[in-house]
Amino acid sequence: MEQKPLPLASGEEAEYLLALKQEFRGAMKSLPFFIQPAAAHRDVERYSDKYHSSEQADSLMDWTADWKRLPKELRVHVRKTPKDGVVAAAAATQSSKRPSGQKKKKKVKEKEEVLLKLEVKQTVKLSTVTFIHR
Repeated sequence: MEQKPLPLASGEEAEYLLALKQEFRGAMKSLPFFIQPAAAHRDVERYSDKYHSSEQADSLMDWTADWKRLPKELRVHVRKTPKDGVVAAAAATQSSKRPSGQKKKKKVKEKEEVLLKLEVKQTVKLSTVTFIHR
């Protein structure tokens, strides 16, 4: 019994699908997360080998991520610095409300109060811990 291979599908549609498949493979191989099999180590290390490996690493650095495809939680957040005019306007409105000396004094007093509360809590915790261990 003789078995002959099936004839290849020919036509525009088959050629288009073949070209599409080859293009897809090439695109996947060019992506930075394509893992190539480790090259077999040669017995003799050549001087040019270290330069060839740095070229491959440089090609990975050129890749930029498309952050639009990731959820908001995983995206990189870049903070924009306020423009000089916006900062000056904000400072002018705040300074007109309260003199800077009073503002600084109030902040210092608030900080001291918070520190005193924390110290009291810490001493209470330490005294209960030492009481329990005795």
